[in-house]
Amino acid sequence: MLDCHARESARKPADAADVRPPGRWHDSLCEGAPQLSAPYEGGCLCGQVRWKAIGEPANVRICHCRNCQRATGGPFFARAMFLAGDIERSGKTTLWPTSPRVDRLSCARCGTPVFAAPKDPPARLAVSLSALDDPAALRPEMHIWVSEKLDWLVIDDGLPEFAQGPG
Repeated sequence: MLDCHARESARKPADAADVRPPGRWHDSLCEGAPQLSAPYEGGCLCGQVRWKAIGEPANVRICHCRNCQRATGGPFFARAMFLAGDIERSGKTTLWPTSPRVDRLSCARCGTPVFAAPKDPPARLAVSLSALDDPAALRPEMHIWVSEKLDWLVIDDGLPEFAQGPG
């Protein structure tokens, strides 16, 4: 598996299959590759937590809110939101509430933040785009909560931006 910015290949458990068609992504992985269709698969850094989405995401967004910044340890949370019934999961996770509306789930072994679970219906599960086996498989549609974006972060990807949610 290729990581465009790492000095070594991204780790993947030995029993996880490569979900990319042979040869399809080699030349375009970092250059705006087209989106794949379901199923999407991913997991944590150590490979203990694995997931597979059998449906298409309801939305794919980059959230800049302070809760997402703190929960992920990064400047934003790039995530795909799926109906909970469309996600198959394995591996032990820890769960903690980060707000009255959202619970977060991380790998119990390596601590990778993998999921966010909104508490309001319908039952959904957000997965980190960084945790996809092929991180180019899904592209964000918009930026949300840019009112809380870090000042040093410049957004110049042409995607729609919303001060909070999209309305």
